[in-house]
Amino acid sequence: MNDINNISKNHIFPFLWVHGEDEPTLRNRMEKIIESGIKGVCVESRIHPDFMAEKWWKDMDIIMEIARENSIKVWVLDDIRFPTGRLAGKLLSDFPQHRKWFIRKEIISAVGEQKGASFLVGDLLKDDEDEIVAVVAAKRENKAFEVSDCIEVTSNIVDGILYWDVPQGYWYVFVFVMTRENGEEQTHMNMISKEATRALIDIVYEPHYKHYKEDFGTTFAGFFSDEPQFRNVLDGDGSIGRFDVALPWDVGLLDELSTEAGESFAVLLPGLWVDAGNNTAKARYHYMNHVSSLYGNNFAMQIGQWCRERGIDYVGHVIEDNDIHTQLGRGTGHFFRALWGQDMSGIDVVLQQIIPGYQEFNYYIGFKGNLSGEKDGTFYHYALGKLGASLAHIDEKKKGRAMCEVYGAYGWSEGIKLMKWITDHMLVRGINYFVPHAFTAKGFPDRDCPPHFYAEGKNPQYRYFHILMTYMNQVSELLSDGTHIASAAIIYHAESSWSGDAMKFTDPLRALMENQIDADIVPIDLFEKGEFKVQANELIINKEAYKCLIIPYAKFMPEQMVTSICQLACKGLPIIFISDFPEETCQGEKINANMFEQYDNIIVIPLEQLVDFMYNNDYYDLKLQKPYKFLRSYHYKKNNKNIYMFFNESIHETVKTQVDIGMDVYMYNYRYRPLEYQNYYEENGHILQVELKPYESAIFINSKENTESLLVRHEPGDCKRIISGNWKVSLSSVDRYPKFTYFKEISKLTSLSAPDLLPHFVGTVRYIIEFDYKQEQKVHFIDLGEVYETAQVWLNDIDLGISICPPYQFQLKGALKKGKNILCVEVTNTLAKQIHDRFSIYAMQEPTGLLGDVVLE
Repeated sequence: MNDINNISKNHIFPFLWVHGEDEPTLRNRMEKIIESGIKGVCVESRIHPDFMAEKWWKDMDIIMEIARENSIKVWVLDDIRFPTGRLAGKLLSDFPQHRKWFIRKEIISAVGEQKGASFLVGDLLKDDEDEIVAVVAAKRENKAFEVSDCIEVTSNIVDGILYWDVPQGYWYVFVFVMTRENGEEQTHMNMISKEATRALIDIVYEPHYKHYKEDFGTTFAGFFSDEPQFRNVLDGDGSIGRFDVALPWDVGLLDELSTEAGESFAVLLPGLWVDAGNNTAKARYHYMNHVSSLYGNNFAMQIGQWCRERGIDYVGHVIEDNDIHTQLGRGTGHFFRALWGQDMSGIDVVLQQIIPGYQEFNYYIGFKGNLSGEKDGTFYHYALGKLGASLAHIDEKKKGRAMCEVYGAYGWSEGIKLMKWITDHMLVRGINYFVPHAFTAKGFPDRDCPPHFYAEGKNPQYRYFHILMTYMNQVSELLSDGTHIASAAIIYHAESSWSGDAMKFTDPLRALMENQIDADIVPIDLFEKGEFKVQANELIINKEAYKCLIIPYAKFMPEQMVTSICQLACKGLPIIFISDFPEETCQGEKINANMFEQYDNIIVIPLEQLVDFMYNNDYYDLKLQKPYKFLRSYHYKKNNKNIYMFFNESIHETVKTQVDIGMDVYMYNYRYRPLEYQNYYEENGHILQVELKPYESAIFINSKENTESLLVRHEPGDCKRIISGNWKVSLSSVDRYPKFTYFKEISKLTSLSAPDLLPHFVGTVRYIIEFDYKQEQKVHFIDLGEVYETAQVWLNDIDLGISICPPYQFQLKGALKKGKNILCVEVTNTLAKQIHDRFSIYAMQEPTGLLGDVVLE
């Protein structure tokens, strides 16, 4: 049973930061990437002194030469630095016409009745390029910035003066100005402009094609867009309806919005900033719907088509932080539209965004600038990975490929143990391509967003990094080129959230995930475009088949989606509304609940009843004897085999349960350990025995093939003994390894980073103990207990292997003998004890060394 060992593709392309280093340095870093078992690289300038000029091409030629010789795939980050959209730093100097346009509001208060009144609207223009888009008078209601009776009076402007007879009452005169200014420095292009995107292609993409045309589709794999964004506000809150911000705009946009809305959009403009009564939801929906579509079509889709025409891939990710993927600002308005033009789905996990154990709480990070603040633990743990995987599942051009940029900017406190946890967190959600962050060509220490995997040889854990990369590639390959199995599709909440009150998809998704019921997130666009079908009462999207459709509560819903729901119900698809039916369309029409209530297969239930309802109606795939809220599961079908991955995300609690998969076939159980697999078969073909300690993952491969001869029966032992006595402790720094210096002898295992021991030590600690073994019972493993954090073990000079994360268990391989035994354990920590970087100082520092108990079992 060799499925897990068959790797036909590379699934890893780490960032390589180049800053104009010499050729030997570039060759060294490429060698270290290859040495780590990686067959891809994404070249990032950050900031190259000569990007797109002579030195850049010289450095790229070196990298491409090495890549050709070693069958390495090369991606290139598509701008001088992130966020993509700087036009190689030439926006202001060479392409000022592609700067962003914004629309801002100015408000003049008026009281009537006053005939012959005039307003100096022309004097509100602050720059030569400023232009009045529209002027709208709106009657003020009792509350400030609550308006009604909007009247467009733009045509009353003469020579910069608005002449308007003010009716009785209190009024606001809204002056809407198209401007280049939004209070931020203009450094990025207009992301909704087709012409601006074409300029990016001409500046960055075309020259690379000219230089490496013969390599396109072979060695040159594609381009990577990093965090492109609307960028009208940078403080993290880009939600529509903010009173104090300018909004993304473009020439001719008012006419386009009027066409979409079916009426003059000028009178709807106040609703983008203030409460405009019945027009608020309509204004915000049409605006967000249109600009997010422009972004998707004019930016991502245009670049993607250019790449596909030349046989390469277009990949990358946008900013999803704290659920801003439905917003403006640092977001792109709509996650699925923003990435639909790419060839892989993409997300990132950096800046300590996912902290094990923080599923249920927000947490605070104190980095300087806009990186600081409260992090939404629920979003990062439950929503982010599923967003990326869902897009890969439903978009045919993605070919099931979901990419995640991982590990970056956690600081040196992040070691391989945490990296392995993050890797499994992503794999079990369906992420199967990775961009590890990062290898840097700069000398040590590079203060730019550590950890760095090689770090000029100063990272003491680098010699174990290849183990993690091999595991990542093997499991990614196992979970690729097949079909994901999920029970439910959940509607993406973007459109409803633009218009008004809406439950996030995270709420029902979390309830399902904590009970091991899998689901994908699907956008409303698929239904509006008819990219679905219903067969045998299941929803079919691309290769996915869902047993039901779940719709989180939304007060507003797009008109076409209301129609689509009725069509789906007519075809027999079970549809579950959470909490209530929608009340209005986003276009402003009332929704009669009767249109849904007439279908027996449409139901409304409270969120608290969702899981029971799914179980009672057979809308599930796995039936657990005991669900665990920290247990994650993923079902994948490939080559006529069913593959199940389980991961215990708890950092303290052990999972022990039976899983009924409903199939009477042989089971093959691969429990990953860094250097080997323990493979055994189960007698009961439809029951999986899942026992996972904290941090532990397991993969079950289900097949009708009788391959017991390749596997062994698991026979539990009957002994458990703590190894005790005096441990001889020696130390080795990273530059001296494997030479050790004796430190001391200890009888009790404890953290060596205690203030009276070695609080600043970085490197490898060697523990040696001699013990007698006289028992006759079977013993299969040695368990080291708590370790911080990578461990390599020898028993009687026989290498038992390496473990990079809990559980630190090692098969004895016949090394244990009656009588005297000598156990040697080497434990390697991270650089955080020496380098207190700006990320690590906001992270919990773990102990150093072997804490035990060390047990034979």
